[in-house]
Amino acid sequence: MKRNGRIAAASGMLVIAVVAGTMAAARLWPPAGAASGRARAAQQPAAPAPSAPAPSTAALATPSPVAALAPSAPPPTAAVLAASPSPVATLAPSAATPAATANARRLSAPILSQLPEFYNGCEVTSLAMLTAYLGLAATKLELERLLPKDESPLVRDADGAIVSWGDPAAGFVGDIRGDDFGYAVYHQPLARVLDAVYKPGSLDLTGAADFAVLEQTIAQGKPVIVWTTETLAPTDEWVAWRTSSGEEVAATFRIHTVLLTGYDERYVYVNNPLTGQQDQQADKSAFIAAWEQLGRQALTYKS
Repeated sequence: MKRNGRIAAASGMLVIAVVAGTMAAARLWPPAGAASGRARAAQQPAAPAPSAPAPSTAALATPSPVAALAPSAPPPTAAVLAASPSPVATLAPSAATPAATANARRLSAPILSQLPEFYNGCEVTSLAMLTAYLGLAATKLELERLLPKDESPLVRDADGAIVSWGDPAAGFVGDIRGDDFGYAVYHQPLARVLDAVYKPGSLDLTGAADFAVLEQTIAQGKPVIVWTTETLAPTDEWVAWRTSSGEEVAATFRIHTVLLTGYDERYVYVNNPLTGQQDQQADKSAFIAAWEQLGRQALTYKS
């Protein structure tokens, strides 16, 4: 996760909004003392949490739109980034045999920690676990160098609230190492990194109509990178800012990214780059609700 905040997924052509059935993405801010993976300036006051569902965002059809997330509203629709692959690596995935019952699957993927290098780098570390599962030699440090960055400056008002900042759908926002304030990156830029190091390319599952799509992917032997929260459960803490293009980003600094490796009827299992825990068990319904809040962002690889 991040110390300063993140946002849910917005596709390159469409934004998610949670009003009248549309949804937007968002990222939050961890509590004081929380060991999250976002900015070190985590003492910033967050905008008051709305008593109603999380903030909604108007989507503009611009090249790098941002989506605003809604806390626990009906499942959002999200556009999937169609990043044109620029493959480099050609290593084939290692054979993985999921364990098997009709309602459960478990995969074994390498566990990696985002610390100490990337305090806000849960996304790139989750990608490193996925590429390690594929048998690729790329390290999280090498993958981070390929990750697009949005270096738009952080602007606050007199009260310290964020007024404008970067677009996580365009690149990582803020400082990924945590020496300064940092937020997150969404599925689109991360998919481009996977396209660059894995020849078949990325498979963006963002906006899946049902969590069963992710389960089916696990059943096929493919772990899935999933955007959620640091607690793996829904949050009601949200902030918002504008990008340089005028798009509104509804964000929660509670945002976190993990590698989904299994599921059964009651639980999901994830490799957590923040805690370094492999196959961490989490309540399935809460995990799904958080995934929906973050714009149903999910990413894996093509066979």
